[in-house]
Amino acid sequence: MSQEEKSLWSKSTTKKFLLFSMPKFCTSIIMGFADITLYTLYALAYQISPFLVALALGLGKLTIATSQFFFGWISDAKYTR
Repeated sequence: MSQEEKSLWSKSTTKKFLLFSMPKFCTSIIMGFADITLYTLYALAYQISPFLVALALGLGKLTIATSQFFFGWISDAKYTR
């Protein structure tokens, strides 16, 4: 770690970390409510097997995680202004 990185790290405060993490945290809560609602709808209202519903929702989350990694890698590897 260079001296400049150390000085930037020392200037970071808990307040800044919390401030920058709030959008992701709030989005995660909303998506969690959506998953619970979808699980309840499909399992109780449509009488689909709870295992299949959980599998489908889990595969959806895995797809999102994979695509975020992949597109982040592409954007970091591509040189643009």
